[in-house]
Amino acid sequence: MSEVIRLINNFFYNIPALFKSFFWKRDEQIVLMDSWFGNKFADNPRFLFQYLSDNKEKLGLTHVVWVTRNESVNEELNNLGYESYMINSKESIYYHKHAKYHIVNNSPNNNDEFTGELLEGYSFGAIRINLWHGIAGKGVKFANTAKVSKYSRNKLFSLYLKLNKLRFWRLLFDQKCGWGDAYYLAQSTEGKRVLETFFRLPDKNYILTGYPRICNCSSFLTDEQMVIDKINDFSKTVLYLPTFRSNTNFNFQNLTDEISDVLDEQDILWIQKAHSADVQNEFDSKNSSTKNVLNLNPNFDINTLLPYVDVLITDYSSCMIEGIGLHKKLIFYVPDFDEYLSHDRGVSYNPDIAMCGPKAYNIGELKKLLVSIDSIDVSTKQYRTAFELYWSETGEKTLDEIWYDIKEQTR
Repeated sequence: MSEVIRLINNFFYNIPALFKSFFWKRDEQIVLMDSWFGNKFADNPRFLFQYLSDNKEKLGLTHVVWVTRNESVNEELNNLGYESYMINSKESIYYHKHAKYHIVNNSPNNNDEFTGELLEGYSFGAIRINLWHGIAGKGVKFANTAKVSKYSRNKLFSLYLKLNKLRFWRLLFDQKCGWGDAYYLAQSTEGKRVLETFFRLPDKNYILTGYPRICNCSSFLTDEQMVIDKINDFSKTVLYLPTFRSNTNFNFQNLTDEISDVLDEQDILWIQKAHSADVQNEFDSKNSSTKNVLNLNPNFDINTLLPYVDVLITDYSSCMIEGIGLHKKLIFYVPDFDEYLSHDRGVSYNPDIAMCGPKAYNIGELKKLLVSIDSIDVSTKQYRTAFELYWSETGEKTLDEIWYDIKEQTR
């Protein structure tokens, strides 16, 4: 019943919003962007934003605008010479009304509605693009194992899926201000297949092109440059990115205490960041257990670091796919492997293909892999198979080509 109420509320919200949008003139030379609900300067929108901002004249753009709810982000971007505004400012609202492109990167919330990065009341009439923050990772929306199990035999759910094929339904009922009919970026045919299971949208709604965040970052924020400089002080650098759990009890807070001897002996810098959705296990950015451990704050854009680290350690996070795209050595620390795959959110990729590096099921195995980092091989058949599946179509695309693809495929 709550789903039905949500759809009805969306309709009565969307009708006046659609009417108001007829009075706003959209300008193809204006691009409006945001990321992670207005809290971060990160991810695909960040990389594309910097490229578009640095090349406005060449690309025929007059304004490339970032809007945020984070005052420190806004101040730093303005100091770097970018055009950024607080999201509720009069300038922000002006560009919400006139930008031809509205670009974000996050998923619908648990109620399947866009709670998004931009002010949702202003997106009718704009080209709505979701650059999507993950690649073929954990189950979400309709690909969430628990949700499919709950609704698969529900007649109303079956009716909803049929209605979702209709564009007017997606525009007026599914989400607010047309975001139910947004374009989604997919970096491969396999990535597109997974997104189709997530969002059940028509083929035209998926943009097949490269991911901006595996391209070179044109400039760094102050804290990012400090971390990159610190990397040069160590023989090897490991980036640890565990994903969040919904049901399992796995806790990685004390992991670095148990491996500190190996980190010191091997002169390894261990950089770690908890998933943004994992408040319970969030690393304390102020307390490092040893000189070899660096805890990143929740807003840090790890995509800026990936090119500089030697090894990426994760578990079920889609960051493994980007590690493959950047030809990084991978280690999978998965003490709860069976439990996560069968009882938690599950995954939308084939773990036998995507998890193409060595696995550590306990601390002892992880230590052995850290000692033998140099022997990890990224030219194995399994690694090459994963690269072919996820990156052979778009992995070499430049930001210039990515922007061209976005414009052409959303006309």
